[in-house]
Amino acid sequence: MTNEDTGLNTSTSKTYFNAIDKAHEILECDRDLAEKVPSCVVVGMQSVGKSAVLSRVSGISFPQDSEVCTRVAIELRLRRGQNHANKPITIKAGDAEVVQVDKTDDKAIENALKNAQMKVLKGRQFEDKSSVKVMKEDPNVPEVTLIDLPGVFFAKSDDADDLEDRVKQMIKERVENDMALILHVVPVNQDADTISTWRIVRDADKEQARTISILTKADLALKDGKDILKKRIKKIVDDSKSSECFVVHGAAKDFQSEEDQLAMVAGYIEELYLSHRIKVGVRELNEFIENRMFEHIKEKVPEMRQLLEDELQLCKVELEKVGREPITPLAIALRDSQSMTKNLIKAYADFMSDYRRLVEGMHKEIYEIEMEPLGIINANEAKNKLTQNWQTHSHPITVDCHKHHILALEIKKIGEDSRKLINLPYVGKRKELEKWLHTFVDPLKKILKKFVEDLFSAFNHSIIQPSLEKGLSESSKVLMKTLAMNIGKKVTSKARGDAMNYVEYLVDSVKMNTYTTNDHYLTDSSKAFKESITHLLGHFSRPAYRTDITPYLDTLSELLGFFKTRKKMLSDSVQLHFTKALDDLNKSTEEEIVAYMMAEKTRAMIRESPICVSKRKLYLDRENKIKAALEEISPL
Repeated sequence: MTNEDTGLNTSTSKTYFNAIDKAHEILECDRDLAEKVPSCVVVGMQSVGKSAVLSRVSGISFPQDSEVCTRVAIELRLRRGQNHANKPITIKAGDAEVVQVDKTDDKAIENALKNAQMKVLKGRQFEDKSSVKVMKEDPNVPEVTLIDLPGVFFAKSDDADDLEDRVKQMIKERVENDMALILHVVPVNQDADTISTWRIVRDADKEQARTISILTKADLALKDGKDILKKRIKKIVDDSKSSECFVVHGAAKDFQSEEDQLAMVAGYIEELYLSHRIKVGVRELNEFIENRMFEHIKEKVPEMRQLLEDELQLCKVELEKVGREPITPLAIALRDSQSMTKNLIKAYADFMSDYRRLVEGMHKEIYEIEMEPLGIINANEAKNKLTQNWQTHSHPITVDCHKHHILALEIKKIGEDSRKLINLPYVGKRKELEKWLHTFVDPLKKILKKFVEDLFSAFNHSIIQPSLEKGLSESSKVLMKTLAMNIGKKVTSKARGDAMNYVEYLVDSVKMNTYTTNDHYLTDSSKAFKESITHLLGHFSRPAYRTDITPYLDTLSELLGFFKTRKKMLSDSVQLHFTKALDDLNKSTEEEIVAYMMAEKTRAMIRESPICVSKRKLYLDRENKIKAALEEISPL
């Protein structure tokens, strides 16, 4: 085969193939990286003539010992050159030293290949991350690199089941990769439905755009008769959809003998009008795969470059996390304290919506505290009295009517001596207000204490814990429990105690204080309650009772107005206090984190974790490999 035969610029194609081969060798052990390199994989079941086809393509005698060939991939690198007729073949087992073998010594080649495969296996049954690399330069080979994957076989024992599955999985992963061309070796002396690789390849390449079918065993298929052979060929071509199929005689000695031995098959293909789809002979195959592989590489190199650059960026991100050099305890402490405080600030900002909901819930509960009867009069007697003096039967006595009536009677019972109030509406009425203030503060105290407990619990779970967990690296995770305890003991506990003291102070102040500065709101609220309660008076039949109860209902309106005003102002006061308290708590937590992490005793406990060391080694290694691979393809 010459340059004129292929129509290729050998120098250009050699540059591409060599660069891709080197890149693949660099990345081979990292399967996720290796699959980003354009390739051409050869797949087929065991004993379908795969090795024979490769021998015809390359002129190399491949071992056909199924126990070996099943378990190791062979990367066959063929380069055409006019001055390399006597150049020895080189064989490399994984990353071992290259072995040179006389290309004319078939026995030596076969032994060298078997030895190389055994070296790659290292006593294992199967190897899918490394391969045997065979390099041959010769005037009569196509310019191509083919990766011969282990052949699929049927397990004959339970012990072999796992090996069979692993081989199938390897083939499945390789052919599903869009960067790979697929040379699918198919024996025509078998029905396609009995070939297990048929479904694997068809599922992986739905449109068969990457698949090239190589039909073997045609000489054996002739024994089944013309019609059966033609039927099988047509089914394979129809089902595969592949643009090109080739019939190859693996046992033929040369091009001419192959042409003679497959002449009858070629005639059947003509009869099927498939000569435009099926070519006969390894000469046709060599020319096609050289051109197809070269075009495939040129098409995929930009994508490969982009994929590797993306991976390089991921390495950079990961190395920024763990550092490119081993980190000192001081550097770890400084880095992690900064990370935790950064997370703390963000978590605190995110917490504000939860804080608002807590404040609104507290406000709602306070606002729902009602002025309830003190229980100092007989409720049944009050009910009877109200019923006796009710005249409008079309308007039944409501629950609120009963309640307001009882409250008015309780106000009357308390008496009017020593009622000095600062607010004008309550002059002479201080005693009544104080009585109800005492009943108001009990539920208020419970609400505020619950608010404090909920607030500190939420602060711990929503801010402190996540900030420590996210901020501490693997190297300082051991400090998590102690640091959390320190913050709880030195910061949170004190702040919580201060909050509870504030609640006690506020409750005592509310209980003793009968003054509000919000006169306008107080007046408006009292007026609204009075208008509502006055409506009751119209339903009393006896003028004398109406006259008697009216002053106390008026006082009730003023007391209800005061409590509404007090409840409104309380929530805002609590919110203002705790907003400042939370700011201080967050700042104190930040200071405690820094103080604890910078302490000499703490730094003595920090050691770079094995995970960090392992990650650094992994990503530095990946980064170097990717850079080297990109360097290889940079001229392309």
